[in-house]
Amino acid sequence: MVCERCRGRRTNSPYPMDFERMAAICFLALVVSFLQVADAKLSDYTDICRTKDPNLNDCLRKSAQKMFGYMKTGIKELKMPIMDPYVAPELEMGTGADGPMSLKFTLFNATHTGFSKSKVKKVEANPAKYSFDYTLFIPKFEVVADYDILGKLIMMPVHGQGVVNTTLYDLETKWKVRGEPEEFEGKTYFKTTKLEQEILGVKKVVFNFGNLFNGNKEMSDMFNKLVNDNWEELFKQLKSSMEKNSAGLMMKLAKKSQHVVPYSEVFPDLFEGTPEAY
Repeated sequence: MVCERCRGRRTNSPYPMDFERMAAICFLALVVSFLQVADAKLSDYTDICRTKDPNLNDCLRKSAQKMFGYMKTGIKELKMPIMDPYVAPELEMGTGADGPMSLKFTLFNATHTGFSKSKVKKVEANPAKYSFDYTLFIPKFEVVADYDILGKLIMMPVHGQGVVNTTLYDLETKWKVRGEPEEFEGKTYFKTTKLEQEILGVKKVVFNFGNLFNGNKEMSDMFNKLVNDNWEELFKQLKSSMEKNSAGLMMKLAKKSQHVVPYSEVFPDLFEGTPEAY
């Protein structure tokens, strides 16, 4: 059963914006802006790195860290909007049909907060091979959304529609981005060919589902306690779909934003002696 009241429902977030535009810029902040973008305006906000610098990875890590600091305020001069919080219109997740946990739920207007507090722990870059890996640590990441849920949890059937709050503490995740050169209007651009997310670990996850079992508080409290007592197993079951959803969305957005900044301007020293030398 689909939560009809959720479709088209307006979010309460004070930062209304087109989600795809926001996420595309977010992707650039993670992949392009922490590279050496030859833009005087951007250099006012982040570090400029050189590919031949023996400390390139650390330079890129510091550059990325600075960009995360602007996600809560945005950068008007660069037309970079506020990105924390951000809202995803619809997300689907599930644990699979077999086993003691068999849950399927859909989130609507999911408001995510905490991304701006990310700590960039490590960057591994090989610009010549169009390869970039980065590891992030987020102290507290919260998702509040309307939801539809159906299934069972350890022999306890569950159904309901309402608002769910999910908070992840000490989340560590790694993104792997691979690409290849693509010619467009006489310039070389970074074309993303592979993008993967791996959740490396989380200290704790707290769930709070409201209005379960048609508003039966006693049953709702019982289910929430069961969920939180078994959060590690539930998170393990959901991990794969979470990684797949995130990577799929970012790949889609990467394709939309790949012609924003020529790679020859991102890393001009790779193109020295060519017509594209910047």
